Amino acid sequence: MATCNTAQNEVGGKDLILKKCKEFTAIGTVATNSDITITAHGAKVGDIVKFTAVDANTTINVDDFFLVHTVVSANVIKVKATPAGAAIVLDDTSSTVEALVFRNLGGLRSKEFSLSSEAVDITNTDSDEWKSMLDGAGVRSASMSGSGVWTNEAVFQEFFQDFLNNRLTCLALIDAKSGRIYEGCFKISELSVSGDYDAEGSYSVSAESSGPVTVFAFA
Repeated sequence: MATCNTAQNEVGGKDLILKKCKEFTAIGTVATNSDITITAHGAKVGDIVKFTAVDANTTINVDDFFLVHTVVSANVIKVKATPAGAAIVLDDTSSTVEALVFRNLGGLRSKEFSLSSEAVDITNTDSDEWKSMLDGAGVRSASMSGSGVWTNEAVFQEFFQDFLNNRLTCLALIDAKSGRIYEGCFKISELSVSGDYDAEGSYSVSAESSGPVTVFAFA
């Protein structure tokens, strides 16, 4: 009898999640019970939080990523350091921190993430008729794109406002299967909305990186 391999390592399209961040500053944490106060955070369980600034009372590292463990209320969350971990205590006193909260860009059906690097051609008479490239040189960049069903949710409206105001926005592509995160600042280069009268509304978006793209993986 044939057996099915259920331990495949391939990543399915549904495992790739595109998230947009929202910046929160001067957040008061009450770490004796693991609560983190973020007014109108809009986060869901499993969303990602990245702390970008901390005070001396906090033991966490700047730029570390955490996952939302519990949504206590519209203004309070608990976080964990690993997908299977418990809610963590950040310190033993009230602290002031700044954080990015990454939330799903809803309605997406397809996502694409691309990395590219410009080659610096140094071919010369000593290249023995082979093209030569300069090692360690060249401008690197990344692009993200996606398309899906139009949803009138808060995250998309923020995304739309970033486009209208010509602002950079922080995006992250999450590989839910491996726990790997690709995150950076992006400039929205194209945003379109379409739909027939008897069908769902749809949208597509494209964005180009501005600055470095970092990679992080949960243990």
